[in-house]
Amino acid sequence: MTSRSWFAAPGTHAVPVVAALAIGVLVGCGRSDSIPRGAVEGTVTFKGDPLAEGVIRFIPSGETQGPMAETAIREGVFAMPKASGPCVGTQRVEILAFRKTGRKIMNEGVENEEVEQFIPPRYNASSELSATIKAGANALAPFVLADGPQ
Repeated sequence: MTSRSWFAAPGTHAVPVVAALAIGVLVGCGRSDSIPRGAVEGTVTFKGDPLAEGVIRFIPSGETQGPMAETAIREGVFAMPKASGPCVGTQRVEILAFRKTGRKIMNEGVENEEVEQFIPPRYNASSELSATIKAGANALAPFVLADGPQ
């Protein structure tokens, strides 16, 4: 597991999911391109339960080219319309979720709650997950994540 601090203004709590989505906007969500895309929807479970909150990323792999696409996971469900969806073709899939550690850390003189990535790296940084995206609607097979060796 990786521990991190997230920057927040004094008296506020940073929300890692929002930060991750904001990064996605900056790195490729401007959709004025003509890249073929697909709408996606699906579910994510972790240790048998719907993942309460997280982010799913679709990163082009193999011969597929284009920008990364990502969206929020809420109560185990995600959906992205075609306009902002992943490129048609093979995608490496990453799933991230963070939780508070219960520890406080100092960051530039401001005390913040520490958070950690609790999904094993084999589902994100070293992802073994993939999806093939077609033009149009894509109801993806459930992503069933297990705990275990990192």
